[in-house]
Amino acid sequence: MEVWRVLKLSLNNRGQAKVIEATIASLIVIGAVAVGSAMVKDISILSLKQKENNERLAYDILTTLIRGNVVEDIIFQPNGNLRNSWEEQMNVIISSLVPPNFFYNFSVYNYTYSVTPGEVLSITREVQLNKVKISNIGGSSSVTNIVSSADVIYTNRKLWVIELHLEVYQP
Repeated sequence: MEVWRVLKLSLNNRGQAKVIEATIASLIVIGAVAVGSAMVKDISILSLKQKENNERLAYDILTTLIRGNVVEDIIFQPNGNLRNSWEEQMNVIISSLVPPNFFYNFSVYNYTYSVTPGEVLSITREVQLNKVKISNIGGSSSVTNIVSSADVIYTNRKLWVIELHLEVYQP
C-alpha cells in the first residue's frame, strides 16, 4: 500500500511539473507576441506619419504651381493651346520645389466633358497631356519605399479641365 501511495505521489508531481512547464512556455510565447506586435505597431505608425507628411508636401507643391500661375504659364499658350515641349520646363520647376532627398513623378491629364442642361457634368474621356516623363527617377530605377501622391483638378481660363498628379518617394 505504501509503495502505491509513493508511486501515485510521484506521478502527481510529474503532472504538476508538466503544468508548470506549460504555463511558463505559454507566458514566454504571449510575451514574445506582445513585444513583436508593439514593434510592428511603432513601425506602421512611423510609416503612416511619413506618408502623411509626404502627401502634404505633394499638395503644397501642386498648390504652389497653381497659385503662382505656373501651370497656366508653362503648359498653355496665351490662346489656350498647349505649348511645345513644356514638360522640360515643368521638370526643372518641380525639381526645384521637391527636397533633394526625394524622388518624384508628375503627370497631367486632360478631361473632356459634356454638359446636358439640367444634368450633372459628365467626364467622357481622360488623356495624358505630358508625352515626356516628368520625373527625377531614372529609366530603370524602381522605388519600393513609401509612395505618397496628391491629385488636384484644375480648370484654366479656356475651360480645360486638367488633373495634376504628383507622386513623391522618400528613400
